[in-house]
Amino acid sequence: MWAEAVNTANYLRNRCPTKALSGKTPYELFNEIVPNVSYFKIFGCTAYCLDNKPSHKFSARSKKGIFVGYSENSKAFRIYLPDEKRFLISRSVKFFEDGNINSSIDIGKLLIQNKNLNESKMEQEIAEIHSQNEVTEENHNKSSEVATRERNISPLPPVEKSTISLRNREVLRDVESKGSESAEFVYSCNTEIPIKTALSSADAQRWLNALAEELKNILKNETFELVNRPAKKDCIGSRFVLTNKYSPDGSLLKNKARFVARGFSQKPGIDFGETFAPVARQGSIRIMAALSAKLGTEIHQFDVTTAYLNGTLDEEIFMDCPAYFKEILEQIIVNEKSNNIALKASKMLKSLNNGDKVLLLKKSLYGLKQAAKTVVCPMDLGIRLKRSDECDTEGLPYRELVGGLLYLATSTRPDIANTVSKLSQFLNYYDSTHWKAAKRVLRYLKKTINFGLIFKRTDEPLFGYTDSDWANSLDDRKSYTGFCFILSGSAISWESRKQCTVALSSTEAEYMALSDGTKEAIYLRKLLNELCVADVKSVRLLSDNKGAIKLAENPIFHRRTKHIDIRHHFVREALNNNVINIKYISTEDMAADVLTKALPSPKHYKCLEALGIVSTDKYFR
Repeated sequence: MWAEAVNTANYLRNRCPTKALSGKTPYELFNEIVPNVSYFKIFGCTAYCLDNKPSHKFSARSKKGIFVGYSENSKAFRIYLPDEKRFLISRSVKFFEDGNINSSIDIGKLLIQNKNLNESKMEQEIAEIHSQNEVTEENHNKSSEVATRERNISPLPPVEKSTISLRNREVLRDVESKGSESAEFVYSCNTEIPIKTALSSADAQRWLNALAEELKNILKNETFELVNRPAKKDCIGSRFVLTNKYSPDGSLLKNKARFVARGFSQKPGIDFGETFAPVARQGSIRIMAALSAKLGTEIHQFDVTTAYLNGTLDEEIFMDCPAYFKEILEQIIVNEKSNNIALKASKMLKSLNNGDKVLLLKKSLYGLKQAAKTVVCPMDLGIRLKRSDECDTEGLPYRELVGGLLYLATSTRPDIANTVSKLSQFLNYYDSTHWKAAKRVLRYLKKTINFGLIFKRTDEPLFGYTDSDWANSLDDRKSYTGFCFILSGSAISWESRKQCTVALSSTEAEYMALSDGTKEAIYLRKLLNELCVADVKSVRLLSDNKGAIKLAENPIFHRRTKHIDIRHHFVREALNNNVINIKYISTEDMAADVLTKALPSPKHYKCLEALGIVSTDKYFR
């Protein structure tokens, strides 16, 4: 790691004042900006960086590494991951700089992973380092005052000449042999904690309570029953998964236990058929909010504890009992006698009334004042994105940024839907132009951070806008479709995407947009009628293209429409069956324009007002 050490030393020295420059730093003279040194960390300290792509939901949310320097292009840190033998640049890092996390743990040995050493001499040297946990600087100049000074060794990365590694089980056994407190620290940084380690730690009683609570819920739902082992049936294994649940400020919220079956040992088609996990669409959630405002009712949000236990199985499955099964059953009896459930409810109520949560939120919002300059629109009018031949910004988190914006665009911010839709088309072919366009969306979101969907109590029925921007894509000259539907004064459903085929005229592009809007109108009409809270007979669609309206109303224009895909013509059937009715609206009043193209500021905010996207400051003060 000498190269990393030299680079870090050079990085720090350029940001330190010197007498030769009259007390200024080289960085300040070169950039004319006083350097920020508040984020400096101790070289070689232990670091945990955020894992943005865990393998499954119980995987660790962080990766353990060694801090080896700073990024030259951004305010981020260079972390060496010994387990993966690679470097990572990340901003989301938590450091342990004190070096005294637990003196009984040999941190160096935990970080160095080992297979067979081909060089016995190197193995002996490493063993001496581990046993003494210190190093003597023998080759230093004898005239120096610190020539023979001893120092504590920092966590070291693997030696590149050999593939040093210890099996994970060996590492775990080594940690557990150091004592319960040592093991407790190591596993507190991981998502999953072995049950043996948890029950031998200082928090054993808390873990036992969590295990008892999980098993009690299973017994309450009659999830399984104890039977004799079948003679000719395969039994799958089972175990308890223990995790620590943390609050937003990083403090421990609770110990969590889950009883799981080793389903990976089952064979598809033999032990089980298809699997399905039902979740609500964002549009359905917005419809519920709109109906609540329309009917004057209140919305109650709650979480169903152990909801997955309420499912039923069609197959007959046999499962082995997990470890510590009897001990946990005994603990359930103790908990019931001590009325522990009422105590937990009291703690939850106290937590909900805690003012610290509000203070944390305010501190988070205050930090946004230091962000970049704001802009009034999400996309520059003079920018038209196209595919890049070379990806010259490979190190930038473009895909991650677009993914985060995509969630926001489909949840509560239709005003950025068109911009994010265009950015998402270049995930493999982007350059600095696309990166700047993505950052502009963040600057716009900072400007409109308090904007949101406000539903009001109105008598206006469901209606929608449909629009298209003809041949807007520079790569394939395809058009963009945009539609949105309004209920209770705000948008409940919207979409902005590129059309599948090339339209030969703006009329054809608008006609295909009408077709997409009709499909969504039929779905919303059925959903509202099924909920029995609104009798929607016909949905009004607003379009600013008279030619497209005529094509939908009059099917005799065969010469102009014979090349259009048949699937788009079902809009005529929906119109004849009175499922929809199409009305003309001027382009000036077309709210769906914000879903198809970049707009000047006055028109942009006029569309936002029509969609019900307003500042929430006056509603939540």
